[in-house]
Amino acid sequence: MKKILCACLSAAMLGTMFNPGVYAYEPPAEIWDSFNKYAAALESNDYENIIKYGLIDISILINEPVNETTREWLCARYQNIAEAYEKLGDYENSAIMYEKQIPLADTLGWADSAKIARAKSLNYKSNIELYTKVNGPQVYFGAKNEPRAGILFGIPADSATDQTQCSMQLVYLEYGDTNFDWIKSVLKAANESKRAIELAFNMPNQGADIPNVINNTAYLNTVADLLAQYPNVKYFFRFGAEFDIWENRADPEQYKEAFRVTADIIHSKVPNAAMVFSPNMVSSWDVDMMDYYPGDEYVDWIGLSLYLMKYFQGVADRDEESEYMEVVFASGDSAEPVIMLKKFIDEFGDRKPIMISESGASHYIRTVNEDATGWAATRLEMLYKYLPMVYPQVKLIAHFDTVIENEINDYSLKDNRTILNLYNQLTSDDIFIKQNAENTVNVSYKHLGDTIYTDGSPMEISAYAHVFSKPDLKVNYYIDGNWITSSDQIPYTATIDMSSAREGEHTLRVTCEADGAEVYSKSFKIIGQGASQQTEISVYVDGQKLSFDQPPVIRDDRTLVPLRAIFEAMGARVDWDEQTRTATAKRGTDEVSIGIDQKQLIKNGNTIELDVAACIINDRTMVPARAIAEAFGADVGWDQATKTVTVTTK
Repeated sequence: MKKILCACLSAAMLGTMFNPGVYAYEPPAEIWDSFNKYAAALESNDYENIIKYGLIDISILINEPVNETTREWLCARYQNIAEAYEKLGDYENSAIMYEKQIPLADTLGWADSAKIARAKSLNYKSNIELYTKVNGPQVYFGAKNEPRAGILFGIPADSATDQTQCSMQLVYLEYGDTNFDWIKSVLKAANESKRAIELAFNMPNQGADIPNVINNTAYLNTVADLLAQYPNVKYFFRFGAEFDIWENRADPEQYKEAFRVTADIIHSKVPNAAMVFSPNMVSSWDVDMMDYYPGDEYVDWIGLSLYLMKYFQGVADRDEESEYMEVVFASGDSAEPVIMLKKFIDEFGDRKPIMISESGASHYIRTVNEDATGWAATRLEMLYKYLPMVYPQVKLIAHFDTVIENEINDYSLKDNRTILNLYNQLTSDDIFIKQNAENTVNVSYKHLGDTIYTDGSPMEISAYAHVFSKPDLKVNYYIDGNWITSSDQIPYTATIDMSSAREGEHTLRVTCEADGAEVYSKSFKIIGQGASQQTEISVYVDGQKLSFDQPPVIRDDRTLVPLRAIFEAMGARVDWDEQTRTATAKRGTDEVSIGIDQKQLIKNGNTIELDVAACIINDRTMVPARAIAEAFGADVGWDQATKTVTVTTK
């Protein structure tokens, strides 16, 4: 059963004025005028003058010798100026000030202040990133039960909501429970339908159960034997989830040992099971989730519970002393899935697939008897549209479609027709794997970066747009100052007419508009490559046509394709070494590398000669399709009439 979020908070806020007489330091005489005016502004909540005189103080202090007093004064001023910008609604400048405060707070040991500053600077910064849909996977780690592309999705197996399209189900098992009758029926059905199962292996006594897991493995072996009876099920074994918000905390070392013991048993007896390390979206105040991480060798997937709450702990009207909780604990305007997931991507996104183990958007808040359907709908769109686009590491999303009467928030689908219909609409997108976990999709999003290449053809572009406290945006697209089109629906997808940018260098300016006014903009470079002079070369991998931002070319009668695109379509992971100008791809036990301007490909230490050297065209590494495909044991065909390359993996 889903537990109520409980975090231990330190409500004491740090002081912002310090006694200069404590240290053997004599401030410069020129600071006292602004110092006194700054102090008066603080006393009267005069935000504009807090900023004005605080910045004057900073301009003097940054040229002073570094000591405890100057650090404290600078840190306090950055914090107070940041807070003043907040009060004035200038979140961009507030974020800048908080970022400057963080290293000082860390040095001074002001841990609480640094924690708050980090959360606010992350949330307050605006951003726009552009993406386009392509065929084939963008990220694939080869982890157990990982789809090459697409996202598994589903709800609790005991939900009354129609699960026909779901490719996975969520099942809860409390540690020590031996009544397996219902679970057996679910696993039997999943074995026949080939749905995946996320097994939430919960600790009913939280930390008190962890020593028992270590000292008595009989129950673990019983569960493993049960799961092994259903070999067609792709299991995601989520051990002791949300440990980082337990009231009865586990000792980190004991938790890691219990996870490892469990992983060894499950991996040995249930080869179709992946182990999932799954903390809460935000840990309790003084808990670091990484203290509990058992190590990469024991963890197949990273999971997290990601709940979008309008009010933290159901409190609608917080006083000034506790307003920071909404940001730190990702509620209200800070309930933004991309930002909430960022620390997990930063920590694990280079090596592990990620699942949203439980999720939902609060459409009803019991503490204040508030219907928040509209708020929840926007957040649900962010969850299901933004995450697959921005974070291709996300390969599974489970929705908590259950009503718990004593909980503050209602996340269920079945009790809200608007939210249910929206959920069905969102998961109908072709990036979601339907009906069973064996089905495949061959679509993902490609991050376009700061430079877009075009031959003048129309291009479909989607945008991740974030402006704090402005969830309802209109995104406009301009080329060289000329308005092209706009969208007001997340993820702001629009077909861009690129004909005016066919040749030369141009600028794509993307703006965010809220309440009829521009609130943020970002510019991107467009490089026109000229109209194509030859029939387009098509590349199919296992029957799926690939899309490229740099099209394949023919050079010395050999077809060159973008290396990363074809490698990742074949399920390989690609790394680039800028210093040696070498690309390396890994798939299973095979490792292949190739250097720019080199006619040799190295596979598992052996050299394979190429007819044409690898080269860079428009910032993309281009390689001969046949040599690269054959390096991974694929069959390659070429149809001269249609200029089509076919790759069939083995």
